[in-house]
Amino acid sequence: MLFNIKTGHGVTSYQQKDIIYLCCRFKDLACNDFNWCYTNGNAAAITKFFSNFDDINNNIDWHSVHTTDFRDENADGDEDRIRKKHAEFLVREHVPAEYIKKIVVLNNEVKEDVEKILAELDSNIDILVNPDQKFYF
Repeated sequence: MLFNIKTGHGVTSYQQKDIIYLCCRFKDLACNDFNWCYTNGNAAAITKFFSNFDDINNNIDWHSVHTTDFRDENADGDEDRIRKKHAEFLVREHVPAEYIKKIVVLNNEVKEDVEKILAELDSNIDILVNPDQKFYF
């Protein structure tokens, strides 16, 4: 999705610096306090929804999630790779701020902006600048 947002492919285009990641522990959210589910692929496509973790390792194609090969004609011939790579954990309505464990930003300039906002809110959420260069292109 980040690629689509960056390029404006099917959605409004935004610069990557304007996109931040709010990171939560899904196991903190997977409780009776929230209406939640996870999918085995992009929720906008033909996909399955699950509401327990009993068989998560069989429900999610972890190879597709972790791969960097986005081609439809990839080395192992999996033409459903892109959909499966976008498996999602969804929470209905909202997630309270106290469940946000980390915020990931593109650069130090954005980090400073987010620090100012968090200071005004008297919040001390950890802010990471694109750890291991994995969150942005």
